[in-house]
Amino acid sequence: MGGHDMRALYHQDAIDSQFNPVKFLLFLRQDDVLKIDSERVTFNKNDYLVKEKDYSEYIYFIEEGVVTVESDERVIDFKATSEIIGFQDLMNFNNTNFSYKVFSKNLIAHKFRKIEVIDKVLNTQEGYLYHYHCINREMQELQVKEVLLRKNSIERIKSALIYLLKKFEKENQKSIINEFIELPITIDLLAQYVEMNHVTLYRKLKEMKNQEILYTKKQKIYIDIIALQSSLS
Repeated sequence: MGGHDMRALYHQDAIDSQFNPVKFLLFLRQDDVLKIDSERVTFNKNDYLVKEKDYSEYIYFIEEGVVTVESDERVIDFKATSEIIGFQDLMNFNNTNFSYKVFSKNLIAHKFRKIEVIDKVLNTQEGYLYHYHCINREMQELQVKEVLLRKNSIERIKSALIYLLKKFEKENQKSIINEFIELPITIDLLAQYVEMNHVTLYRKLKEMKNQEILYTKKQKIYIDIIALQSSLS
């Protein structure tokens, strides 16, 4: 990731301390102004919460789990614990832009009707600010993939792993093994995300294994985050 892109993400991190999805969820649940209802729902692996180009009247806040964000059958991003599904299409009920497919064993989320969220967002100053900053965050995360694809193969993989470890930070807290962090997606799914054939990806992962940055076991990747960061500096 270039210097400008990294500065943008760090700036966004500072904004997120004030305007983040968790605080937005608390805002939506406030009863004092425009109370709206939500439903706690559960999905299984490979279920679609939203399908591209379909009608969608809900957004979802992930309590636990991981989904792929797909467009034209390409994996363009991921959503994980404490993130919002469908916010990019908040104002769009028909012909949605993305599909959201559960990758984890299951997913627990809180479902809100878009029309009620829009009403609260547009009729409160606080809601407008949350909407602005969440949309900005969504756009920056979608641009990460574009930046990755301009890198050579080894830098693309390393930068993707750094991004995904941050993305899956809450999931990572449950899967630290001897200082190695288990990436909660498979090698096959990583290959789809970085748009690299399996032969090249496995060869580059083997090089990183020889450098003691990571190791693989079956379809899983276990990463030494300090070694990974040092290899990019």
